[in-house]
Amino acid sequence: MVTHLRLSIFFEEPNERFTIENFDFLLTKALQDLHGQVGAAITINVIEYSVIASNEYSVLISCPKKNLMKVWSSLTLTGTYQSNRCAVIVKNVTITPSETLNDIEVQQS
Repeated sequence: MVTHLRLSIFFEEPNERFTIENFDFLLTKALQDLHGQVGAAITINVIEYSVIASNEYSVLISCPKKNLMKVWSSLTLTGTYQSNRCAVIVKNVTITPSETLNDIEVQQS
């Protein structure tokens, strides 16, 4: 089973340089900070990334269902990125069979 999380990321100060790669780093660091190397090793796919405003982003990620709580807790407890205060809010969670994800590609807008 695969879990999809729709996230909103808000920054206190505008952060026009926050890219999909920056989000991947933020996610890995959040998992490592809270759950150590085991957390950092969790497989997570970024399916969609979009800029809503200079301080707001929307991201759709997928992870194995068994790791949902580790991913969720790590992200929602994240409070800064490169000394800029931020908040990650989980907007939606869906669970789908893993075989339906074979042809999903990353979409960036």
